[in-house]
Amino acid sequence: MFSYGAAFSIYMGKPWRATVLAAFSPAGVPGAGMLQVKLSDYPALLEVFGSVRIGFTPLDEFGQRPVGLYYPILINRASHSLFYALDSYCHHEGCVVPVYDAVDQVMVCPCHGSTYAIDGQLISDGPASGPLTRYPVTFDGVDTLSIRIPGLGYAVKATAVDGMGASRLKLQFPTFATMDYEVLFRSRITDPWSPSSFSLTTNGAADQNVLTGDDQPATIYVERTTPAGFFSVAIKTLDLTTL
Repeated sequence: MFSYGAAFSIYMGKPWRATVLAAFSPAGVPGAGMLQVKLSDYPALLEVFGSVRIGFTPLDEFGQRPVGLYYPILINRASHSLFYALDSYCHHEGCVVPVYDAVDQVMVCPCHGSTYAIDGQLISDGPASGPLTRYPVTFDGVDTLSIRIPGLGYAVKATAVDGMGASRLKLQFPTFATMDYEVLFRSRITDPWSPSSFSLTTNGAADQNVLTGDDQPATIYVERTTPAGFFSVAIKTLDLTTL
């Protein structure tokens, strides 16, 4: 689950790994949010020294840089309850660092060989100028990691559509270029999230499932079909572990 600060839910279900929830920013970090990762969704993280790489956009054809602005996040498990969340940006020339190698016990930048420890510390005298950027991460002791990520927070504004009663809502939110967005819905706060189709026009059919961002504000329309519930605008994430 991907919950970045400043999304939107309203009062009026197969969950997926990436969803934006809850209109808030972590204390003292304007515009930041929380990447929530379920270990059960990523088998590698169920084992000590397991490692995954989660991205917001695909990598380029060489697998060295993201197509969009934001680099993938590396998540490494060092012990049964100790996890590290790292920006995969190598501080030499910006190549994407791969996942942790449990056999060699390092991460090696594929471009120029800078070598990093499981916690992102630089352990070679290679060309990189310093360690990988580390993000604060907490573990609930059961199945969920919460990782604070700066820069991706956004707010969603909802208004009823004139002339359509209370059945259709207009959702407006800023977007990031090349990122994909979905709408999720659940009837009760304890229910799992389910994808919800939307329309790109006021009266159009709600037959869209994904909107690709372009750094411009987006406007979409959703149907409210139950007496109560919650909508959420979600950024999709990609498992880039093996790429």
